[in-house]
Amino acid sequence: MKKMLVVVALICVVSAVSFAQLGLYSIGAGIGLVSVSNEAGSGLVIGAGANLGEITTGLHLRPEIGYWSVSRDVSGADVTTSDFIINANVIYLFMNGAERTPFYAGGGIGLNAVSSEVSVFGFSASVSETKIGINLLGGALFPMAEKIMIGGEARYVIISDFGHFGVQAVVVFVL
Repeated sequence: MKKMLVVVALICVVSAVSFAQLGLYSIGAGIGLVSVSNEAGSGLVIGAGANLGEITTGLHLRPEIGYWSVSRDVSGADVTTSDFIINANVIYLFMNGAERTPFYAGGGIGLNAVSSEVSVFGFSASVSETKIGINLLGGALFPMAEKIMIGGEARYVIISDFGHFGVQAVVVFVL
């Protein structure tokens, strides 16, 4: 019975993907600020992504990569935490009747390569681990030229023992 359900689920997924209009529709980049919830402070975030097209009406597949780093002083020790991220997000483009609005919301899953380094009196120690994160995001994109859009995005990422909130200014180039 379980095998039958798996086969039916796979057939449904393959059918849905075969109707999707996937390809490389746009690429973009962003820069902004990130605030980490475990008292690590705030720092710079950069990222790049692509719109791979519609999975179904209004839902777009948007993979991306990103990096942020936060440094702080704790009792005379320099502590740096950083995260290299690979995300697979799906965003929903809000519609007003037949017209697309500039607003979107979405979510996804990410692979976070988190590392921390502590330096004190010339000695340092570091630790790294890979964690799965859940992304919740929203933003807006406004046309500036025929194939250029600018906008902003806010997101919260939930990871097992901490989370982070970020805001970015983004530019997107339509292909």
